[in-house]
Amino acid sequence: MFGFYFLFSQVLYRKWEKFKSLVDVFGLQIPKIKHSVAIMLCTGLILLIPDMRIWELWEAMFVIILLWVFMELYNTEEQLMA
Repeated sequence: MFGFYFLFSQVLYRKWEKFKSLVDVFGLQIPKIKHSVAIMLCTGLILLIPDMRIWELWEAMFVIILLWVFMELYNTEEQLMA
């Protein structure tokens, strides 16, 4: 689900009008490309750590990146902080 959100939501928002209207109705935030790159890099780096508790670290990084998405999103009419 997170992969879809970060990788495909912006493309669908730009290309498919029904998806755009659904996102706008529910007020969802769409991430920019830099957010998607950041989540992929963080995931790759965290998977290199040979520890059983890496998922707490991934969860913390995900929350920080998601907050970044909410503050600086692609669809600016839904922006949290104006």
